[in-house]
Amino acid sequence: MKPQRYLIPLLLMAQGATAAEAVGPLPPVPAPVRTQGMSFEQMASSPGTLSLRGNTPDGLADFTVRRDEVVTRATLDLNFTPSPSLLPLISQVKVYLNDELMGVTALNQDQMGTMTHASIELDPRYAKDFNRLKVSFVGHYQKVCENPASDTLWLNVNRDSKLTLQLQTLPVRNELSFFPMPFLDVRDNGKLTLPMVFTGSVPPEQQQAAAVLASWFGTKAQWRGQHFPVLINQLPDRNAVIFATNDARPDFLVDYPEVKGPTIDMISSPDNPYVKLLLILGRDQQDLLTAVQGLARGDVMLRGQSVMVDEVKPLSPRQPYDAPNWVRLDRKMRFDELTEYPGQLQATGRTLWPMSLTLRLPPDLYLLGENGIRTELKYHHTSPTLRDGSRLDVGVNGQLMKSFTLEPGEVKSERLLTLPLWFADDGDTMALRMPGLKTTQANSLSFSFEYAQ
Repeated sequence: MKPQRYLIPLLLMAQGATAAEAVGPLPPVPAPVRTQGMSFEQMASSPGTLSLRGNTPDGLADFTVRRDEVVTRATLDLNFTPSPSLLPLISQVKVYLNDELMGVTALNQDQMGTMTHASIELDPRYAKDFNRLKVSFVGHYQKVCENPASDTLWLNVNRDSKLTLQLQTLPVRNELSFFPMPFLDVRDNGKLTLPMVFTGSVPPEQQQAAAVLASWFGTKAQWRGQHFPVLINQLPDRNAVIFATNDARPDFLVDYPEVKGPTIDMISSPDNPYVKLLLILGRDQQDLLTAVQGLARGDVMLRGQSVMVDEVKPLSPRQPYDAPNWVRLDRKMRFDELTEYPGQLQATGRTLWPMSLTLRLPPDLYLLGENGIRTELKYHHTSPTLRDGSRLDVGVNGQLMKSFTLEPGEVKSERLLTLPLWFADDGDTMALRMPGLKTTQANSLSFSFEYAQ
């Protein structure tokens, strides 16, 4: 039986190796540390307020951590108002991080019916890439024979409740196989800021190369937004992209060896090993454009610290309305083509969060002779035991558009739905505000399963 003693350590070592694939050796300088604050308005389902009841006691909020960072400290500051009818001490608020209990706050008599603050330290060891906070309400209004559905059992968590994280940067290997990380990490919900560094005056070919790369990063950043500051012959203080030829290089790359063709390289900043630089190199300006085109089109196998782009396959001519983030007009689109992360259209639990999709339409779209966009809606759900008013609500841009009844004995349904298209601008005060898609903004299509309690 002795060999079994080593099974768990070996499994833990294997998991640790997988998580640390992108992590390099520790540099001889202190790791950067930053503080990030997020409110429940940012982390929880809109509007961010958690309305907890006796029969729906749990409220959820999600947050992510970049792959090149680790949480060293986490503090949750809760602002909440409990029902004045609750019994003190036996009524409590519990906080979980990834299903691990982090702390319990017992409610006192003087807190009932008033705004209350509680600060709870979370164990950072339980934080990972994707994290879920759960605030659980334990409420009692009498010691025996309680009704969990009583209107006196409630607690509201304000949307200004805040999670504060202390994050330490991890060392990252100069390895292109993890690209676009660390320059863009999809676990980071913040706006992408990626400086682009040039030697001096920027020739047209180099401007085109920078525009192609910025467009590619913008497509990957999606809803996060993006900003590309321009630096001239200046060493950046954060992850950045450097454009250089053999004849024109920034001063901090004067000792870099000459390249023999379009080259993509990843190096550490000379002043800070935690800052990574993506080098777009070439013999001339055309090589820079070739390197960027190979990167954007996926024609090059990114592996190791440096790769050379040997060939860029020509693209087929662009078709009207084929922008990658727009809804396709030449064929039907499945909902999974519009999702941004796995499980986006799935929900489980006693209280189901609304599920949503983002629809972006061409700004000059006009449907001649049509009332809107036809949608074939297919969904699976738990069947209600009675015809009790349980329903699926479909909303557009925060407005209810259509409700479908959930029938007993029915677990799979198909519906035909027409999404109206409105052309009135938001600034038109004479327009009647009705649910519908707009060509002037990113549209939110939401699905909410509402079960009678």
